[in-house]
Amino acid sequence: MASIITPERLLKLWQDQLLRPSWYLFAANTLAACNQPQEIPKIYHMALKTADGKEATLQTANEAIEQCEKTLKRRAEGSMNAGSVENSNVGLHTSSFSSLESMIPSMNNTFKEKLSSGYNAKLIADQSGVTIRMREGLLKGLPICGIPMTINAINSLNGSIPHYLTTSEAVDAGALAVLSSLVEVRRKSQKAKLSPQTMAIKLGPSSINRNFWKSYFQIKEEREDGYRLFNIMSNKKRDKFISMINGASNELYKYMINDLHGSLLAFENILERKETALCILGSVFPQRVDNMLKNYFRGAIRNGNSREEIYYARLMGIEICKWCGVEFDGEVPRYKLLKQDTKEKDKKLKKIIKKQNLKVVKKSMIQLNRI
Repeated sequence: MASIITPERLLKLWQDQLLRPSWYLFAANTLAACNQPQEIPKIYHMALKTADGKEATLQTANEAIEQCEKTLKRRAEGSMNAGSVENSNVGLHTSSFSSLESMIPSMNNTFKEKLSSGYNAKLIADQSGVTIRMREGLLKGLPICGIPMTINAINSLNGSIPHYLTTSEAVDAGALAVLSSLVEVRRKSQKAKLSPQTMAIKLGPSSINRNFWKSYFQIKEEREDGYRLFNIMSNKKRDKFISMINGASNELYKYMINDLHGSLLAFENILERKETALCILGSVFPQRVDNMLKNYFRGAIRNGNSREEIYYARLMGIEICKWCGVEFDGEVPRYKLLKQDTKEKDKKLKKIIKKQNLKVVKKSMIQLNRI
């Protein structure tokens, strides 16, 4: 079978400046929905290669694909016993989270090898953070992609995780890195005085794990969060959506709000709300539901994405779908993204010009009266 994601295509996906922080989340979910899980590890390894924020080249993309193939081969041969798919799955969710006082509490042999070969603690933390975020992104595509495709996508990701990122130390560090970035975003709005890292340590790495043993009040709060997210996503179309879903099945509506939106999508300890919206949008693209796509565009914008980001996400979604052989019945709906912005700017400019002209006219009238 011919490879879909080539080095040139991989570099093209990464190059979009506006989607740079979340490009791999959107791309991975689109590939999962296209039923091409074998291509997800290439996206993942490119994200690992660029986790330090450095510029990527075609050579970087080639190296990412080579590293991906090596890791998959080692896993298939079973040479990485401690880093098997099963162990990596356990490592990501049941690590001990022993010490929270530093980014990397202790170092085992794998860490020592990596550090001696030029890796540093921050890079490992960032790469582990990418792993956690990408896994969460694929999980949030579950309501759109369905269980079989989500299982295949996450298994494909797990099979390509380097062994040094499956250790409990790496997972602890990655969890703190993820929490620090989230806290930094929320801290700006809340004007908190503590540093992001201090706040992340107070929360603890275990806070990235969902709690499935909940009290009545926790369940109630979670459902309220789900309903709030549904309202933001649907906005003016909310009543229409509710009547449409209720018309199909009342149980479907309750399950969708309480469990899918509440327990799954409204969980915000790993991904920001705008990133969750991008994951959903990436999963929707290959479904060819043109009549609903505009609503998902609006929902993504209401969750904090700019119109420009959604404009480029649309282009990326179309590109990936073409590569995967997903054909659309007609033109993919446009949600007057940039055009609307320019029109609004033009209107503002015209108003300013009119005001300025009026001022000039008034000044000249005053001068004439004085004469």
